[in-house]
Amino acid sequence: MEEEWKEYKLCEVAQLLTGFPFDGHKYSKAGIRVVRGDNVTIGSLRWESEKDKRWNERFSRSNEFSLKEEDIVIGMDGSRVGRNRAQIKAKDLPLLLAQRVACIRNTEKSIQKFLYYQIFSNKFEAYIKSVQTGTSIPHVSLKQIGNFPTSIPSINTQRRIADILSSLDSKIELNRRINDNLKLIA
Repeated sequence: MEEEWKEYKLCEVAQLLTGFPFDGHKYSKAGIRVVRGDNVTIGSLRWESEKDKRWNERFSRSNEFSLKEEDIVIGMDGSRVGRNRAQIKAKDLPLLLAQRVACIRNTEKSIQKFLYYQIFSNKFEAYIKSVQTGTSIPHVSLKQIGNFPTSIPSINTQRRIADILSSLDSKIELNRRINDNLKLIA
């Protein structure tokens, strides 16, 4: 018997958040890093010195805007909108989420790894390209991200699919490192 996949909007199977409007004049070199649109690039976060902004002020809403391991962040502005997306790693924490960066977390209908593969798909990138607004600086809203149409199977099937894809990603990364080492040896 074939399992049924159901059609949803992303906002029906995931929690979507956007960040806090931190006052840029109050950033410092110490404190908790703030993930801004400049930090989110294709598949990773970047922290070069000019991009490494930190918050060192008292902040009563820090729990509300704190990121967690495996959260997916998406830059909502810029020429690579829809492609600038990354997953938070434990080594990056603690982090705070700034405005114009979306965060996606699973709910009881989804698992985070499965959402990761949905968001890092060509289908998501094409969808964002079709709904983005702005010509000189393209941007997308949290609502537009939340309206992304996605097919979702049962939690067990999501887990199996994510495990297989994750295993393949690990093998690809291992092969990349082996190739890099062979190049150094040659």
